[in-house]
Amino acid sequence: REEKLARQQEREKLAREIALREEAERKQKEYEDRLHNMQKEMEDRQKELESAQDTIRRLEDQLRELQAAKEELETKQNELEAMMKRLEDAKEMEAAEKAKLEDEIRMKQEEVSRIQEEVNDKDEETRRLQ
Repeated sequence: REEKLARQQEREKLAREIALREEAERKQKEYEDRLHNMQKEMEDRQKELESAQDTIRRLEDQLRELQAAKEELETKQNELEAMMKRLEDAKEMEAAEKAKLEDEIRMKQEEVSRIQEEVNDKDEETRRLQ
């Protein structure tokens, strides 16, 4: 009878140990799953960050290009204004000189228009990327 009781107590002890071990394994699995999910989420956030940084770099490049094009436009406009002033100041110029200057002015106006179109295109592209 005492042996039976001892075996019964031993079985109960083993059952408790098994239950505790199963609970510990379940918790460990749960923690591993949570850790895995957190790592996956961190990787996803890292990819989002890299994508955002890439977009920022492209926008900065676009902005630099736009600023350079605007500066070039301003320079060309100033050159055009100077030429027009020369033409205005030289109303008494010989016809050949006057025609030459008018051709230069026309070419400069075309160049300014072309650059203005480039600036507008770059500006539009920058807005699209935003």
